[in-house]
Amino acid sequence: MNKIYRLVWNKYLALWTVVSEIARGTTKKRNVSVSASAVLSPLLNANSGYTKSKLPPVMLAALITSIFYSSNSFAGYEAGGGSTYTNCTGTSTGSGTKSGNSVAIGTRACAGGNGNLAMGYQADSSNAPDNIAFGSNAKTGNVLSPTPDGTPLNGGGQIAIGKNAQTTTAGAIAIGNDAKTGGQNFSVAIGGYAEASGNSAVAFGRRTVASGFGGVAVGANASSSGSDSTAVGSNATASMQAATALGNQALASGRGSTAVGFGANAVSVGSVAVGVNSYAAGRVKNGEDWESGAFGSNSKADGAGAVALGNYSQALADETTATGNGSKATANYATALGTLAEATAEEAVSIGHQAKAQSLSDIAIGSDATTAVGTGGHNIAMGNKVTTGATGQNVAIGSDSTTANSRTANGGAVAIGRAQTATGDGAVAIGDPNVVNGDGAIALGKDNTAAGDSAGATAANGAVALGNSNQAIGQGSVALGNTSTAAAAGAIAFGDTAAAKGGQSVSIGSNTQAVQGGDIAIGAGAYAAAKVVNGVPESAAAFGLGARADGATALAVGNNAQATADYAGALGNAAEATALEASAVGNRAQATKDYSTAVGTNATASGLQSTALGNRSRATGDFAIAQGNNTEASGQFATSVGNFSKATAESAIAVGDLANASANDATAIGTRAAASGQNSNAIGIDSKATGNAAVALGAGAAASADNALATGVGARAAAASAVALGDSANAQATRGVALGSGATATNADDVALGAGSVTGAANPTANGTVGGVTYNYAGTTPSSVVSVGSSGNERQITNVAAGRVSESSTDAINGSQLYSTQQALGNLAESTANHLGGGSVVNPDGTVTAPSYDINGTTVSNVGDALSELDKGWN
Repeated sequence: MNKIYRLVWNKYLALWTVVSEIARGTTKKRNVSVSASAVLSPLLNANSGYTKSKLPPVMLAALITSIFYSSNSFAGYEAGGGSTYTNCTGTSTGSGTKSGNSVAIGTRACAGGNGNLAMGYQADSSNAPDNIAFGSNAKTGNVLSPTPDGTPLNGGGQIAIGKNAQTTTAGAIAIGNDAKTGGQNFSVAIGGYAEASGNSAVAFGRRTVASGFGGVAVGANASSSGSDSTAVGSNATASMQAATALGNQALASGRGSTAVGFGANAVSVGSVAVGVNSYAAGRVKNGEDWESGAFGSNSKADGAGAVALGNYSQALADETTATGNGSKATANYATALGTLAEATAEEAVSIGHQAKAQSLSDIAIGSDATTAVGTGGHNIAMGNKVTTGATGQNVAIGSDSTTANSRTANGGAVAIGRAQTATGDGAVAIGDPNVVNGDGAIALGKDNTAAGDSAGATAANGAVALGNSNQAIGQGSVALGNTSTAAAAGAIAFGDTAAAKGGQSVSIGSNTQAVQGGDIAIGAGAYAAAKVVNGVPESAAAFGLGARADGATALAVGNNAQATADYAGALGNAAEATALEASAVGNRAQATKDYSTAVGTNATASGLQSTALGNRSRATGDFAIAQGNNTEASGQFATSVGNFSKATAESAIAVGDLANASANDATAIGTRAAASGQNSNAIGIDSKATGNAAVALGAGAAASADNALATGVGARAAAASAVALGDSANAQATRGVALGSGATATNADDVALGAGSVTGAANPTANGTVGGVTYNYAGTTPSSVVSVGSSGNERQITNVAAGRVSESSTDAINGSQLYSTQQALGNLAESTANHLGGGSVVNPDGTVTAPSYDINGTTVSNVGDALSELDKGWN
């Protein structure tokens, strides 16, 4: 329902006013089609602002002319006209028209064309038809101009409303004091001092200027000077072809550029600036125009293809992108995405709040992620508060101040995880959090340090820490596991709470410790602590569960093995070497005195310089030696060799299985040999020397009294100083000697010579009677006997040297001596027989036959009887 069609008189304004159909007036003069107040009042107000739309000239003309054109309108009306100004000529102060259907109202107003309206002092709607000039000195032009297709226009359809408003071409509209149009056709200027000088240009607002073809300027002091340009906003300027400036003081000075927002500035071809004080300036690159774009308050895009998106964002070099409030991309090809993100080097990329990529081709992703300014470039920082250093090509990924920095420009450090720090060429820190400082140093896991000190302030090349809370301190050090420490150069610690504290030390296993330089501890609970000699550690080594090597060059090998003195060595489970240069080899072997050696399971060497070799062997005396299973050498200087052998006294020697030397200086050699007397010797299987200084030599030999000697299988020397030499020889009495197999000396001091010889009791012989003659002998009280045979087994004694032959001689006489005696006796017998005559002869048995004398017929047989007969005289 049309609400603007009724004309009423406004007595306060002293003019006719168009009002709604339901409005009421004080009087009703007449019914006409339209009047102007409601429509024209906003158009005449140059300071009323502007709108986004434009009223077509035809509509404006229809609205304004409808004030006077209706079924009751008149033609050629001259309000206050005079005869001297009819047809707009003469000097009259009235109004004038030149044709019908035109209206002129005002002093010297002129409506010269058909259907024209001129209203106001010296208003002039020219001779072209359908023009409107409304206002003091408002004027429309007579210029004929062609349409775009070349068809001439008659200059009609113009509207000039306002003091000094002017139009010059067909279809032009100028509304506002001093508003002007120019160009060819259809330009529109609305607002005080507005000027639309371009063909089809639109200037809307106080002092707006639209000077380009098809240009649009909307807003106080707006300027559109480029063809098809648009400037909307107070002091907005679009100065190049197809430029668009929207906003107070917006400036679009590049061809096809766009500036939107207060103070927005688009200064190059195709550039776009959107936002308060935004700035976009592209570049000519490789002979081509490159656009730029700035979007956001105070954003700035200054470079070929630069894009800034966000309040205070800046893209300040070729092909840069800055997205986010306060973001900056200041070098060619840089990209910054995120609030306050910065990419300040070529090809750098920063993504995230306050992320900074500051070297060539760097990438920073995450809140506060930062790559430092440096010479290396190609760094990557990804995560919250992650940074890379100024040198090398580094990678930092994670959160909470993770940092990666190379030592040289050609290096590259890597830090991945929370609060990581990697410093050095090839340094790597991965986990939560770790500290790495050194070329090639590596830390993987949680709370690890691979550096020259525990704080990570100094470098250690090649240090490696893997696991949880490990420390690799020193060049080439390695710590793996949980809370392990490699505390010096070249140290290695593997395991749970392993510690390698000295240079080149090795600690492998749970709770292991290698204390001094070069120490080695391998096995859970293993401990190695070398002694420092002249400032130089003499390395110790412990291998095995609970093994302990505590001393200069100490060595412990085996579970719970203990080498706890200088130069000690323990090899075997629970082996113990606890004294200087002691050695224990074997499970539970023990060497507990200086220079002692125990080799074998449960072997024990507890005497000074003692040696125990064999399972359960024991050398408990100083300088003792026990060799064999279950052997024992318990006396000082004792030696026991053989299974179950024993040398239990000082300097005792037992050699052989079950051999036993139980007295000082005793020697038992042979299986089950036993020497129980001091200085005794038992040599041979089952031999026994039980007397002091006794000697039993041979299998089963027995010397059972002091100084006894039994030599031979089964030989027996059972009395003091007895000697039995030969298999089964038996010396049963003191100082008896049995020499020969089976020889027996049964009485003290007897001598049995030869196999089977047996001595008997001595037979004292004081004299002897031969041929009725009694001879007294020397050596009549023998104390013992010498036997060279036995009853029925007598034997000759040969090769006997001649003995003394005297009354007192007790020497043995040989055969030659007896022969000479027999020869003498034979000669004597023969001589005697010869001298006796009487047929006396020597018998073969050596006897002399009695002579036979016939004396006086008496036969006598001896010299005495013969003499007696002779005394009787001759017959």
